[in-house]
Amino acid sequence: WSEVPLIFAWLNGADPQDVPEPAPLNSGEEPWMPPPTFWTSGLGSRIEPVRFAAVNRLLVDLRYQGINRLIEPYSLRRTSAANILFHAVRADWRGHRSYRLDRIQGVEVTTRPFTPRYAIEFPETGSIPTPRSASR
Repeated sequence: WSEVPLIFAWLNGADPQDVPEPAPLNSGEEPWMPPPTFWTSGLGSRIEPVRFAAVNRLLVDLRYQGINRLIEPYSLRRTSAANILFHAVRADWRGHRSYRLDRIQGVEVTTRPFTPRYAIEFPETGSIPTPRSASR
């Protein structure tokens, strides 16, 4: 299954050597996509602008636990404790970080592009509605 993205990249004219590897999984994590019912539920979410930024290779100004961070968005993961994490790379010091979705306070897509360091694991079309968090 890990070769499927390479096949699609090749079909779209990309050199398979140019396709970055996915971000590393931390202990107790697994890749996660919302179940099919979420795709059509119509729920709003802060993760949709992140998906848009990711597939368009745009940096995101992320407000997380009271601090703004400029990040490159890459993927969603689920922990063994059932928390949904958003994986990214900090644009300022290039460090790989993860952020719990329920602790994200704000998302603003910038116009600054980035060159992906890892594979973008968000789908290119559709939205990713997730349940709204209690915080605003």
